[in-house]
Amino acid sequence: MVPQRSAGGWADTGLLFNASWRAAEDAAGIGPAPLIKGACSRAARPKTPKLVEHPELAVKVAKRLKLRWSPHAISADLRSENVTVSAETIYKACYDPTGKHGLAADSWRRLPSRRRRRKPTSRCGQVKRSPLGDYRPLNQRPASVDDRAEPGHWEGDLVVGAGNASAVATLVERTSRHVLVVALPDGYGADATATAVTAALARQPSHLVKTLTWDQGREMTRRDTTSKPHQASRSSSANRTRRGSAPPTNKPTSCSDAGYPKEPT
Repeated sequence: MVPQRSAGGWADTGLLFNASWRAAEDAAGIGPAPLIKGACSRAARPKTPKLVEHPELAVKVAKRLKLRWSPHAISADLRSENVTVSAETIYKACYDPTGKHGLAADSWRRLPSRRRRRKPTSRCGQVKRSPLGDYRPLNQRPASVDDRAEPGHWEGDLVVGAGNASAVATLVERTSRHVLVVALPDGYGADATATAVTAALARQPSHLVKTLTWDQGREMTRRDTTSKPHQASRSSSANRTRRGSAPPTNKPTSCSDAGYPKEPT
């Protein structure tokens, strides 16, 4: 491009053209300057709540809250009317004790859950606690149990039959691999399992019942009552990738086939 002489010196006609074109865009409101200015204004904080900025929208939300609609249902219904309001905006307005977000301070009473406080929304707050409560993880098991050098340490597992109609508990002594198949005629709930396993371990010599390792199944919810006969400590497996002595008993063995034959199909 050939530079041309101007009053102030040499100038590039291409640069002059681009500058004039950008000025025309900015004047028409379609250039980058108005867009950047609008983005900065929208990002400014503190921001006026949407329900305060649009009172007619707050009236629509309050009307649906009186019908016990959830914020998500209100947001979806208003979206069908080409009105955009997020469920989070409605939640913030309902739980604002000052009432400065466009709704009354006690609007949380009109929510379906009627909770006075919101539940945590982070992943840490939503971690589901184990029904077992506080238990000893597998990595805290004594070294004498891991190397199978000391007898008296057992591993248990639950074997559920077809259609969850029946079940048996298997107890394997880790050193001798002695297997006990415990019948559960009263079901495999926590109380029934604890009673049956306690009775099976009570028939063993006391010096051969020291610990019992089980997985994190709900049948071990009453594990504290299981440990009373010989005051054996209990460990619940927190690492399911390690293979123990009990899983092989899930397959048919001579002792389980003899005691609990399969039903004819």
